[in-house]
Order: sequence, then C-alpha cells, then structure tokens
Amino acid sequence: MSNEDLFKTYTKSGGAKCPFCSASSAKFYYNTSGSAYLYTTGLGAEVPIKCLACLAEWYDVMQVVSIKVIRQPARSPMELLKIGTLAEDNNE
Repeated sequence: MSNEDLFKTYTKSGGAKCPFCSASSAKFYYNTSGSAYLYTTGLGAEVPIKCLACLAEWYDVMQVVSIKVIRQPARSPMELLKIGTLAEDNNE
C-alpha cells in the first residue's frame, strides 16, 4: 500500500484505527513522565504511534494551520520594549 493509500485509510477512521491492520489498538509512545512524545519540526510536529495488534509504527505528522488566542498580552509591544523584555528575547 502506498503512503497516500495508508493516509486515506487512517484519516477515514479519524486516526482511530491502524492503517495497516484496522485494529483500534494504536497508541502514542509515552515517555517516563507519562506524556506523549512530540517531536517539533518547525511549524509542525510528529508524534510516534505504534499499533499494539500488528506492531506497525508510524508518525502522525501535524502542521500548524492556525492559532487560537487564549489571552491577549497585558502590555503593548512598545511597553515591553521599554522595560527590556522584548530586547532580551531578541538577543538570545
């Protein structure tokens, strides 16, 4: 099966079933602290997945397509420049 066919099969199930064997036992890899591994790749991320039924492994590849604002900044960018916060960030 081609990557494109596997992608279609996987997304048709909403990412809930293994694209190879159709089992519902695909799981995130977890690190020792109990959080899912997440590898950032510029404007996206890759999450390693493993099917516990057939042992196939793949990455869910995610891309940033939008943002959702949680809270606006308490100060304007000009105020932050005056107190040095933005200037310090730019020197890193």
